[in-house]
Amino acid sequence: EEAQRRAANQAQAEKEHLARQSADAQKKLLQKSARVARQPLPIGKIVASLFVLMLLAVAALPYIWPLDEYIAPLEKEISAQLHQPVHIKKIHFALLPLPKLELHDLAVGSGQELKVGDVVLNFDFSALFAHTKSINSVQLSNVVFTGSSLDKTLGWVQTAGANDKYPVARMEF
Repeated sequence: EEAQRRAANQAQAEKEHLARQSADAQKKLLQKSARVARQPLPIGKIVASLFVLMLLAVAALPYIWPLDEYIAPLEKEISAQLHQPVHIKKIHFALLPLPKLELHDLAVGSGQELKVGDVVLNFDFSALFAHTKSINSVQLSNVVFTGSSLDKTLGWVQTAGANDKYPVARMEF
């Protein structure tokens, strides 16, 4: 009789143990299925956000990138084209709304016969990637030159507009 009682108690304990194991297994299964059932990542939103961030970075780059190191090579290239010394005080570049390069306080000639307050070179976006950088318009403001050097100054302006690598469509004074 006592052996039967012990066997019954042991069977009951095993039954409870199996029930606990089954409950734990079901909990784990529910947890796994809850992890699997999460929503997928919105790939389209992520790509669109990265694209917008990239555009903002490209638009802001000219404002934070120092351009002073480009003044000397630019002076050298323009001087070689005009066969006269050229001095530029400051340079600025903007991408939006259209790419443009601004040169401030430009002086041409050994005696600074031609002084231009601001030169704005307007480009198309295609010029950024093309071998020939065609310039839509050149705007010269605050132009000062001596009367005795008018012939030389007009020759320099003509030479600047006739460059094959940087053809100018329109020049405004």
